[in-house]
Amino acid sequence: MLRDFIKYSTLRHALAAALAMMACLCVATPQANAQQLLEGRNEAEAVASITSGYIPWTTAEWTAKVKSDALPVSVTMKTFMVRDSLTLMSLRAPLVGEVARIEIDNREVLVVNKLKKRYARIPLADYGDLPARVHSDLQDILVGRVAIIGRGLLDSGNAAQADIYLLGDAGYLIAASLPEEYSGVNYGYAVDMDGRIATFMATKGKTTTSYSSDGISVSTETIPIEMTADVSYVGGSANAQVSATVKGRAFSGSLEGMAINWGGSGFSRLSIGGGYTECSFKDAIRF
Repeated sequence: MLRDFIKYSTLRHALAAALAMMACLCVATPQANAQQLLEGRNEAEAVASITSGYIPWTTAEWTAKVKSDALPVSVTMKTFMVRDSLTLMSLRAPLVGEVARIEIDNREVLVVNKLKKRYARIPLADYGDLPARVHSDLQDILVGRVAIIGRGLLDSGNAAQADIYLLGDAGYLIAASLPEEYSGVNYGYAVDMDGRIATFMATKGKTTTSYSSDGISVSTETIPIEMTADVSYVGGSANAQVSATVKGRAFSGSLEGMAINWGGSGFSRLSIGGGYTECSFKDAIRF
């Protein structure tokens, strides 16, 4: 138990250090120094090891209990995905039923607040080509697989777009960044030796660098957005602790009891009837 905790802590801190270095921040930790950057055959063997348990799928579904400081009560989230085309998330509260719905396809994101009778549509085309391609990658991440965002599931063809490190017998670190038009966004994974995601972390920020008179560089950092998901596994299910900081405001929550049912039939898309008002995304998520 203690050995597993030490491995997890080492993975998590080393991942944070790797992302910081990608953002050109001056971060030095013993864990970071212990990383071994993999190249060539070693990299290919690591990719094969990480992805060896990935099986093809067409649909997937699971249910999880959601707790968050942003929600007045604990809710149940039912998720259903059709590979490469549709993701449905339904939030349900005790004695009330469905209170919110999120639907993602390759054209838009629909957010429905059923309590307030409001909804928001977010066309992906408004944000360039990347978001539409990211939908499939998001699905991979949600089922616990490593994706190189915008380039698909990790494989030998896109591994060069990331830095892959071996951290002794604790596992692997995978650090990457989005294409240039989304500069400043770095993300990565800590993956255990079984190929399971232990931590997913993403940051978006700016870095300014100054130089002292003796030629030693000093970097200062500003990271207005940071998101971390720490995942633990119990039997056939997973639990995730999620935290985020946006412009200095912190959010946290957890998802418990996620057990994926491959090939599930799921549930249908929502039909928005009369009485609903279209609004901004910010107003749609305000309960």
